[in-house]
Amino acid sequence: MLVTSLTRFSLALVAFFLAHTVAQSFPQTKGWQDPSISLSYEDRVSLAETSLDLTFGHVALGFGNGQTRDIPFSAAILYASSEFDRRSRQFMFRDRIIANLTEFQQKGNFTSITRLLFGLAYLSAYQAYPASPQANGFLSTAEMLWTTSQRSFVTQAAATDGSLSGLVRTFNPTCVPLSGGSPTSTAGAVSVNETVRADGETVGLWITLSAQLHNATNKATYLDPAATSINFAKSFLSNGTTVFDTYNFSSCSLTNESIYTRNGGYFLKGLSAYYSRNTSAITSEVTEYVSELAASLILYPGWTQSDSGINIEGAFTTQGEDSTNADYVADWKAILVEGLYQCLETSLLNTSVSDLAQQYISVQYNAVRNLASFQNSQTPSIQYYGPSWNGSLSNLTNPDWYGQQAANELFVTALGIGPVATHSQNRTRTGAIVGGVVGGVALVVGVFLAVFFWRRRKRTSAVDLIEDSPHRTNFGAEPFVATEEEYPLSERDRGLSKRRHTPRVPAPSSEGGSATSERGLVEQSRDGGSEGLVPVDASALQRLLLSVGGALSDLQHRGSGEGGSSIAHEPPPNYEEGETHQSSPEPRIV
Repeated sequence: MLVTSLTRFSLALVAFFLAHTVAQSFPQTKGWQDPSISLSYEDRVSLAETSLDLTFGHVALGFGNGQTRDIPFSAAILYASSEFDRRSRQFMFRDRIIANLTEFQQKGNFTSITRLLFGLAYLSAYQAYPASPQANGFLSTAEMLWTTSQRSFVTQAAATDGSLSGLVRTFNPTCVPLSGGSPTSTAGAVSVNETVRADGETVGLWITLSAQLHNATNKATYLDPAATSINFAKSFLSNGTTVFDTYNFSSCSLTNESIYTRNGGYFLKGLSAYYSRNTSAITSEVTEYVSELAASLILYPGWTQSDSGINIEGAFTTQGEDSTNADYVADWKAILVEGLYQCLETSLLNTSVSDLAQQYISVQYNAVRNLASFQNSQTPSIQYYGPSWNGSLSNLTNPDWYGQQAANELFVTALGIGPVATHSQNRTRTGAIVGGVVGGVALVVGVFLAVFFWRRRKRTSAVDLIEDSPHRTNFGAEPFVATEEEYPLSERDRGLSKRRHTPRVPAPSSEGGSATSERGLVEQSRDGGSEGLVPVDASALQRLLLSVGGALSDLQHRGSGEGGSSIAHEPPPNYEEGETHQSSPEPRIV
């Protein structure tokens, strides 16, 4: 009773502060410790990566010794690791996450909470690694876990009947909301382990998984249950300034009025997931409701120190205190921080509360780095983090994996708060891979184009040398000897006849030589030479080859400077340079 009275007094105090901050400037934050993050994005990524890598070896902890509390701990590590890869656009943990989630697919003896936690882990892996062969299987597993959890969901029809398959007792179809007024349907409740109790953690996780599955699949199957459970939580688990722990929808009463950060954190995550794709439903009333709830959760004196702003839920209170209790609630604080961040991302907070949330997240991030960190004497180079974020009375010397995981979740959240990534220091491995592929393709294309243009230039230079150079004299090519079958006399006479009737401009004589007369194109000497062969002047043959688009390079290189004609070469009629060459198509980069 004393705890309940103190809780209600604290809530009344928060409501008083909120009611008297008309402009919503929060004077309580004046003395907050380090309310901004100055660490670069690259350093924040490195810090989160190192901490997660240190913790990852404890994923499967508990399956061998039956410690069921470690199963949701494993789900939390897998979720945080895949979220790190997704948000930082890396594949640091991909192989290990895929291997572990594939193994967990063979399990299945999960409680209602664990099913929802693993559903989020599988869905996060699907979103982080959409190109992996296991991606669709992970999405299917997340949907299967949701379907299994749906058996505990009170539909509108079940609420009307006052019964749910699997429950040992009936419940009330309607109850009076915590804020009073007319009775409201109990539809949207999510039974905890087949009881008539619904708690903030389970309902918040159910809303989050349902809404995120809708966002991933666009199936209304998931959106409607999320909306129904949001209404249930607003009516029976929240008074607008906090989220209570447990509600009995049979007796229509709170059975546990305790307030924990996880309940508010999961509900904020669920609201963010629901409205992230359902933006048309974000009204001023929604923004006002979420902003007031977020601000009251931040300023709640039961866990936020008024002088520093540090969240002290689960902090050590005595010297040498056993860390069991602190470990149990270690990451609840990080869940609240993540819920606040998700609402920031979805623009569900007004400007003042948005600034408040960013300051609050920054305070927790800096506190964990500076106050909750410690080193082990056996591994002095490794940084560990304890569950007590204000660092008081911890005196930890051995690794505390629950405190480490709480830091992991906070570090992943803080990737979105503070200095943004610089283009010059992009650590995205996908970008590096794509860049390498594009660079390789560009190199190949560059080499291809260089060879193409070199050959084209060589070809063009050769044609220019023959056609356009008025100063070239004594182009003395070796005689080309062809058989009568290869070069019939009739064709030869036709070419010579055409040549005789074509006006010519003689080329200037070179020093020590004479210009060759037009008449001497072909020296007809049928009696000399080999039998059946005719001697052909090289320049005439070149002209003939040009007329049919033949190659010139061989003839050009066979010039010997001995005798021959010095003829100003001209292209055949209707010939255009490069006519026989088509440009290579531009390579496609896929």
